[in-house]
Amino acid sequence: MIQSAAKIIFNTRVTGQAFHMGVSSSVLSRESKPGQFLTIRTGDTRDPLLRRPFSIHRVRKNQVEIFYEVVGKGSTLLSQKTR
Repeated sequence: MIQSAAKIIFNTRVTGQAFHMGVSSSVLSRESKPGQFLTIRTGDTRDPLLRRPFSIHRVRKNQVEIFYEVVGKGSTLLSQKTR
């Protein structure tokens, strides 16, 4: 398991409650492959306590992308994150 901070490059609404997010991290992009999972800490506090799992959609140079749907508190917080 790799723990790494990443910078949000984009977090755009695709349609309805579906979002496409890209993060910049040389460590994650080097070690990750599409279909693997990231667990993302969605809040800045202990609420929600647990990280949320998201499947990796695409890996580009220094960038990892995911698609996700807003369904609860964790993904709602994630959808509000900006650069």
